[in-house]
Amino acid sequence: MRQLVIALKITLLFTLLAGIVYPLLVTGLAQSLFSRQANGSMVTAGGRIIGSELIGQRFTRPEYFHGRPSAAGNDGYDGLSSGGSDYGPNQPEARRSRERRSQEVPVREPHVYRPGTSRSLDGFRQRA
Repeated sequence: MRQLVIALKITLLFTLLAGIVYPLLVTGLAQSLFSRQANGSMVTAGGRIIGSELIGQRFTRPEYFHGRPSAAGNDGYDGLSSGGSDYGPNQPEARRSRERRSQEVPVREPHVYRPGTSRSLDGFRQRA
């Protein structure tokens, strides 16, 4: 019986520490030290919030690689309708989106292979 009481006390203690004290401490530190980032890195223009720096952006200039894929809005990168797409890697819409993005990105190397395949290492082996 004594062990059960000790176990319940420890469970209650760690529930309070991990479930209440720690989250409040981390939230308080984040708000006091990094308030802009902790609140979503919002971008304002004319006194209105127009988006977040954390949402992907479309890069079209050739010196940029490409932005993080986005399914927000009709053609992506719409900060007002951001959220996940829930597309799996083999779904037709995700495949079409990847193919469309790959056509938009200028390819600097003459050979592009899928990562993880043995052919993606051929260029490194030839140069070594």
